[in-house]
Amino acid sequence: MPASVPLPAAAAEARPDLRPLRRGLWACLAALVLTLVAMFSTGLLPEDGFGALLREPAGKLGLLVVLLLVARGGSLRERFRLRPVSGRALGIAAACGALSLPISQALAALTMLPLAMLGARFDPGPTYAALQHPLGLLWGVALVLFGVAVEELFFRGYLLSRFEALGRSFAVVASAILFATAHINWLMFPWGLVLGGYTALLTLRSNSVVPALVAHGAGNTVGIVLGAFPSLQRALSRALTVPGEATPWVLSGSLVILTLSALALAWLLRAFGRAVPAAPAPQPGTPPPATGPVLAGALLRSAALWSYAALLIALNLLVTLQIFRR
Repeated sequence: MPASVPLPAAAAEARPDLRPLRRGLWACLAALVLTLVAMFSTGLLPEDGFGALLREPAGKLGLLVVLLLVARGGSLRERFRLRPVSGRALGIAAACGALSLPISQALAALTMLPLAMLGARFDPGPTYAALQHPLGLLWGVALVLFGVAVEELFFRGYLLSRFEALGRSFAVVASAILFATAHINWLMFPWGLVLGGYTALLTLRSNSVVPALVAHGAGNTVGIVLGAFPSLQRALSRALTVPGEATPWVLSGSLVILTLSALALAWLLRAFGRAVPAAPAPQPGTPPPATGPVLAGALLRSAALWSYAALLIALNLLVTLQIFRR
């Protein structure tokens, strides 16, 4: 009977490295806790004007603190994928970001109007009166872009890059879910999932976080510029959150807008793939991607994930009670 041939040590010991997953989840938990502290500390700011504008970057201070901690050591360019990309690719990324507005508004209508018909009441939010001044508008855009930069460097530059070692599909899905839940409002989850998903694809395809920065920044800039027109913002908020005779038309129109925007976004992502070089092949000796059972076991054993989920559930229960008690 022939003797069995022993496997090489490298092959026998090859297994996925789960440390990036654990570190990423603990980083998300720390960022969430610090973000909540920053947001509650801004509760004394005015509800309108610059006070409302300051809440946007204040909510990102938790992410900024965690970014500064994980940025220690090594090259920032490599650690956060700060690599240059062609102007054509950046133009396509900006067009993807511009589609965020119709997609987000359509998702808002499809999410909020049915709930409003069941008795939920939504706060239309501040009208940002300070934005009506030209300097106020520039300041508002600068504050929003600060938040965009912090979010993209954390979720796409840091988190996505760490999760990529466990498999690209897992990295896209996991980073998009964590990005969507980090907004601490389940009403924003569909929009966050879409935005987190396509910016992750832009980052992996170009091997750079810069296109994601441009796309996210373009979308948010369009939104903040619209905030300079209070009458338009109030009319839009009312149409999306207050049921009336036009509700069936708003819902059907939102479905059409969402479908057309999704098709346009898919076309732009294909065009983006042709505008950037092919992604580099994995380096020799790279640990293999983790399988589904291995990832599921690691997630179920993660104290950081359970703590993160418990905190989010509690916060979103408060959000739900608030919208049905107004």
